[in-house]
Amino acid sequence: DLVSIALAALIFIADLCLPMGVAIGILYIIPMLIGHWSPSKQCFPMAVACTVLTIAGFLLSPAGGILWMALLNRGLSVAAIGVTAVLTYKQKTDQERFEVNATRMQAILDTAVNGIITIDERGTVESINSAGERIFGYTAQEIIGRNVSALMPAPYQKEHDGHLARYLRTGEKKIIGIGREVQGRRKDGTVFPMDLSVGEMRIEDRRMY
Repeated sequence: DLVSIALAALIFIADLCLPMGVAIGILYIIPMLIGHWSPSKQCFPMAVACTVLTIAGFLLSPAGGILWMALLNRGLSVAAIGVTAVLTYKQKTDQERFEVNATRMQAILDTAVNGIITIDERGTVESINSAGERIFGYTAQEIIGRNVSALMPAPYQKEHDGHLARYLRTGEKKIIGIGREVQGRRKDGTVFPMDLSVGEMRIEDRRMY
């Protein structure tokens, strides 16, 4: 926020030194965009401040230049500031809503007694709940980003990627949607029997399991 305010002040000072501000009004978009990465949602107060500075800079700058061009620049600047504020606010709000939903979903998964793991179509682990951590002995930080075959003993470990690629290519289901008993492998290397159920889901254009 302080960086955005300081930059807006510098632009205003430069605005006062140029005849009619020339085309400097559009530069107020820069502090608006910098504020986009601010953790606070001060986009509308910043938009109001930049709009006031844009108009004040035009009125207080020295005479000279082409009036209609200066007026067009100021009009476009004010419009761009408003659009930037709205889009920034929407993006921050959507991001907060996404984070709340993700936290809520993780809390639900962590209360499940069964281990739940999600992987992408390449077999990379994207999430694991608390029960899954207890079953396999891995923490989420240790297993997320690795191939799910790390949780399988040989020979299934080497065969897994081939099964997944074959399903993506042919659509033939060997285990998806069909529960069965398989073997799992813990972090310490011990192998144990477990009931496995695989479900498929699509999130936008992504396929996950």
